[in-house]
Amino acid sequence: MKIRYYGFLANTNKRKAILLIRRLIGVVMEVIVFVKETIQEKMLRLTGRDILLCQHCKKRRMIPGRILPLLNTS
Repeated sequence: MKIRYYGFLANTNKRKAILLIRRLIGVVMEVIVFVKETIQEKMLRLTGRDILLCQHCKKRRMIPGRILPLLNTS
C-alpha cells in the first residue's frame, strides 16, 4: 500500500485536512468561482478560435443544414 491512502492525504480526509493545514500555517486560499459557459464560449476562451466559424471563408457561421438519420446496424 502507498502511504497516500492513509492519514491526512487519504481521499476521505483530504479536503478537510488540506484546509486545516493551510489555515494552521497561515496560507490564504483563493476561492475559485466557476462560471457556467457554453462549449463554444469555453473553446473561444481557451484557444482563441471560434469553433462555429466556417473553416474556408472564416467569415460566416456554420449552421447545420440537416441531421442525418441513424443507421440501423442490427
